[in-house]
Amino acid sequence: MKNSETFEVLTPTDTELVMTRLFDATPELVFDALTKPEYIKQWMIGPEGWSMTECEFDVRVGGKFRLVWRDQDGKEWVVGGKYTEIDPPGLIVHTEFFNDDEASGGSVETDTIVAEGDKTRLTMTMVYPSKEICQQMIESGMAEGNRVCFDRMEEIFGESAAVA
Repeated sequence: MKNSETFEVLTPTDTELVMTRLFDATPELVFDALTKPEYIKQWMIGPEGWSMTECEFDVRVGGKFRLVWRDQDGKEWVVGGKYTEIDPPGLIVHTEFFNDDEASGGSVETDTIVAEGDKTRLTMTMVYPSKEICQQMIESGMAEGNRVCFDRMEEIFGESAAVA
């Protein structure tokens, strides 16, 4: 079984979206892939034809991150937030806002990274301020985008990671 087949998307409540994926990597490497620009620029690059123009991370409680993509039409997409809890390599909690709009309420994302034998399970839990915003995120294709990005992430872990 390819690890991309271990990707799951759940909606346990009206305001929660949970994505999980099993990787052929250590928890430390998965943590680094989520927090270090040199990795993020390789896997979180957006759809075909997009480019990442900014990738800034200050991974500490109170530190901020900011990502900017440019689509094939030149439109920019901005995501940023602030870290509220960091416990390497198993936990990352941060707020997340789109287009620098902190007043929108944003979301809170909790990433748990847990070893399972010689693999690592990443669970991303996103809690949105309303049922409507959660539904918009589901309908945006975010889950499929993450599936593609997670496949790219696994590629940076090494060629042998492609097959479980």
